[in-house]
Amino acid sequence: MLLNIKEGRNPALVVSQAMQKWRLTAANATEIAQEAAKLFQKPDGMIKGWKWLFAGPDLKVLDVSCEPVVSENIKGRLLWVFADITPIYLASEELKN
Repeated sequence: MLLNIKEGRNPALVVSQAMQKWRLTAANATEIAQEAAKLFQKPDGMIKGWKWLFAGPDLKVLDVSCEPVVSENIKGRLLWVFADITPIYLASEELKN
């Protein structure tokens, strides 16, 4: 469970606060905050290939994408996708050395 909130429907404020708290634990939190500021100013609210790095006992690298959801019933919502790319990131870093 990435955000440590209950499964199912949650108010937008709960999800937003949980994501902010989680982002602050990232090794590249400053970079994430700078990119987030740009993201929320963009009219399309879309980003792909955003890397979130979490250090600690086990390194975790996530490729983050965000896209607006467009439908008749839902407006102004964003779809967030988090893909664990840790093995790819580590292999890439090893090749650099």
